[in-house]
Amino acid sequence: MPRTKRSKIVSLTKTLKKGKELKQDLIENVRILIYLFTFEFFYGKNKVMQIAFGKNEASEPDTNLHLLSEQLVGGLGVLFTNDSPETISSFAKSFVVYDYPGKGWIADRTITLSKGELVKGSDFYNRYIDPSRNTDADAVIVDQENSSSILDTFQASMEPYLRKLGLPVSLVNGHIILISDYTLCKAGSPIDVNTRHLLKLFDAKLAPFKINLVCSC
Repeated sequence: MPRTKRSKIVSLTKTLKKGKELKQDLIENVRILIYLFTFEFFYGKNKVMQIAFGKNEASEPDTNLHLLSEQLVGGLGVLFTNDSPETISSFAKSFVVYDYPGKGWIADRTITLSKGELVKGSDFYNRYIDPSRNTDADAVIVDQENSSSILDTFQASMEPYLRKLGLPVSLVNGHIILISDYTLCKAGSPIDVNTRHLLKLFDAKLAPFKINLVCSC
């Protein structure tokens, strides 16, 4: 009978020097899920998952899994499921969540803040984003539940930091006032670090996160 590859021990001595036990646990969990066919999603730590799937035929826990390991580069993850490829494909096409824009995000709209009291959260959404549009680019999610303040205006203590981020603001009677209109981002242009911080402070999640299927096995 051919030998089984399931119980092979993987040494991390040469490749992983920090958090070795945690990474070994991840490898073992991935290899368990290969045979359980549950619904789990792993994202990140590609090098560790490559070890779990094997980088070649000699190190793979089961036949041809090293081919999957070769796909684990960049921003890719692995979904373990017993659903059919058709079901997962349909799920991936309809799946979208929004998060704060990250490095290199290209603005999908121009947002110009109006002169006056600076707002965030739901007031930012209602003032600067048209809620009647239904396209992905305009379906912005505002993080109201986790907002840092009950009100949708900033605390007076935030004024120096907002000014440091480039906003032309002034403190008037305890309220942070934008003293002139300010273009926060321009459609088609990448945002800078300051804009990323400002969008997070405004509690606006503009960047869509979607799933693109690369391969299945």
